[in-house]
Amino acid sequence: MINMDRIATIDMEDMSGSRKRCDYLYLCTPTSGVDVVIIPIELKGGAFQSAEVVQQLQGGANVADAIVPSDVSFRLVPVLASRFPQRRHVWRGLRKRVVFREEHRAITPIQCDERLTTALEKARTRSVGGGTGS
Repeated sequence: MINMDRIATIDMEDMSGSRKRCDYLYLCTPTSGVDVVIIPIELKGGAFQSAEVVQQLQGGANVADAIVPSDVSFRLVPVLASRFPQRRHVWRGLRKRVVFREEHRAITPIQCDERLTTALEKARTRSVGGGTGS
């Protein structure tokens, strides 16, 4: 788990193309399927702009692109953990997808108190296969 606010020594603009970045970047090796699961995570406790959340998650995916070797298989699951992820206006604003190595992935909203495994299951039930990622 990388706390993106604490890696000030890395020039975020060079790595992500923007100074926007998510709160955390979680990389893990699953027991099967792909070499690495990449989870950019944005935390929101109150009101927020959906466009900014998309930019922050994209910044996290861009950093992952810079540090994950290009020859590994992956699964990208961008996550918004919010106090109110089920609100209709949130979903409408989050229709834009996060891109990682030409794979477009929908943002998975969860409650702040839910486990990341919940986000992985939600993403799995609505994912579209194909490409290097899965």
